Amino acid sequence: MGQHTEGPWRTSKKPGVLLGDQCKYTVIETPSGWCAKVYGEDNESRANARLIAAAPELLEALQKVRDFKVSSRKDAGGDEMLDDLAAQFEALQEIARAAITKAAEHDRR
Repeated sequence: MGQHTEGPWRTSKKPGVLLGDQCKYTVIETPSGWCAKVYGEDNESRANARLIAAAPELLEALQKVRDFKVSSRKDAGGDEMLDDLAAQFEALQEIARAAITKAAEHDRR
């Protein structure tokens, strides 16, 4: 996967205004400047900006979920509850893999 702008990312405290059409936007700030603008001043636009700002942390969390090794039934002495938890966790790992792949798609174009 290509290297993204290093986090943490955060939404700007003050919205910007594009001259001309007066369209307001939220800037996603990074340690090295800004990396994105989300246009609009409604609740949905602000929520989208917060989601984008959380992307580096979300990606890191999903990578940890993907890489976590689940103990097998043999390792735990045949515990059925552990088998059930392992199956559920493996399903979560599939979701994490899909999200990580989606985040990396631009590299494969």
